[in-house]
Amino acid sequence: MRDPQNQMLYKKGMEIATTSEQFYSQFHGRFCNCNKQHDHQQLCGETSFKGIRIKRTEFSENYTRKFSRAVAKVLTSIKSVKEKPFPCEAVFAALSKRSGRAFAESPPKRAKLRNSELIEPSQMPAKRRRLREKSSEEVNIANLCESICARIMKQAPRVGRKEIHDPRVLEDVQSLFHDKRVVRIMICKGTERTVVPPKDMVPDEAPFRRAIIIQRTKKIQIEDEWEEWKYLSARQQWRRSHPSFLNITVFARNHDLDHVSAVIQPAEPARATQSQTLERSQASSVPEIRAEAPSPMPSPTTQETSLMPSQVDEISQDHGPKFLSMSTENRKLALRLHKNLGHPEPAKLCKILQQRGYTQELSRGIMDLKCSVCQMQQRPKLQRPSTLKEELEFGDKVAMDGVKWTNRQGQEFHFYHFIDYGTNYHTAVIAPNRAEAQERLTTGWLNWAGPPNEMLLDSATEFSAEHECALPSDPTRCTLAVGPHRTSWRCVTAHVG
Repeated sequence: MRDPQNQMLYKKGMEIATTSEQFYSQFHGRFCNCNKQHDHQQLCGETSFKGIRIKRTEFSENYTRKFSRAVAKVLTSIKSVKEKPFPCEAVFAALSKRSGRAFAESPPKRAKLRNSELIEPSQMPAKRRRLREKSSEEVNIANLCESICARIMKQAPRVGRKEIHDPRVLEDVQSLFHDKRVVRIMICKGTERTVVPPKDMVPDEAPFRRAIIIQRTKKIQIEDEWEEWKYLSARQQWRRSHPSFLNITVFARNHDLDHVSAVIQPAEPARATQSQTLERSQASSVPEIRAEAPSPMPSPTTQETSLMPSQVDEISQDHGPKFLSMSTENRKLALRLHKNLGHPEPAKLCKILQQRGYTQELSRGIMDLKCSVCQMQQRPKLQRPSTLKEELEFGDKVAMDGVKWTNRQGQEFHFYHFIDYGTNYHTAVIAPNRAEAQERLTTGWLNWAGPPNEMLLDSATEFSAEHECALPSDPTRCTLAVGPHRTSWRCVTAHVG
């Protein structure tokens, strides 16, 4: 089929359902065999057919004369009226490969997440002890839940969420959920949805969550199982759940990850050849040191240079307070991780440690780590975009400079401009040439603003010539020293740092 306006071919597939073997063999497999030798007209927009505007999609629904003749030729060539129907499997083979919307089955609906069921605190599994007293354990768990809820109710906000940092509450919740390691606790009042984790928490830091529900009837219940929320989408993490007066959601992880932070890789044992060479070098270096340095007291500089950078970082007190508050083992572990991982940025290393389940003390202490190697190899900082100005009054410090400007017609103009450092006041006067610097200073500033306490100039010729201001020929910066009771002015060289 061709477009009636530009005579370009349409590319439009068609499916024919038949049980005739001859009809199937005649029409099945007919495709455009142009091998991309011509372009096709897209089925969009409008075209003109017999002077009438019509959409191309509507025009392509018509059957061509060639297709009608082919259908009539097949129908008239059928010899037997009672032809056996063609097997349905072969006829609809193409339809199974390219099924239309009418034959396509609707996709299965995604199963909704099932909310955890609520159980009584007495149904919580008790921690195994040597003395198995069921009644006493049930009473303790119920009392423990009541004490936890009573403490949290005093800290709960009226609106919104809040994280609990009370160590006593964290200890009680840990004793309640002894099968996991409690990491964070989030609370929310008057909600009917699940509580989402904090934004600064990595999913691998605490991948499980479980809620303690205080119902609106003041009844305390607990969800029966942990939910692995890190595999849920953001919409599923904040879905409808049990209506509650107070929702206490606990985020935890497995206990086996706590031992990761305590594992420190031992140093690689030295080989026999290495140990022998080390002993020889130490033995040979001892008499040389005694001969060169007979003084018994070594200087502090030589003692510091003999230490490795890692040893200097271990004994250094220049680290932040979070790093210094850690234990000795965690300090050594933090320095070793920072060194072996290629001295990464503190924020990046902290995030990786949180994902791997390290303790919160170690991940936070990394942020205050001051590595001597990183400080020696750091790149130069960017230039400051601005500076703080000195507290100056009008006329305390004034800068003067000459400017040459050329317009579009090629005419040149010269003028001197003055800037006050205290107020950023800017004024300018026209000068016929650069030789009248002293006269323009008098007319442009001194006559109406008075003599300034300090004036800054560059090393231009008009400011450094002997007949102008009697300055040396190579000053870097000049300062006009004008006293409060002086009417004359003179130039002196300023120190440039």
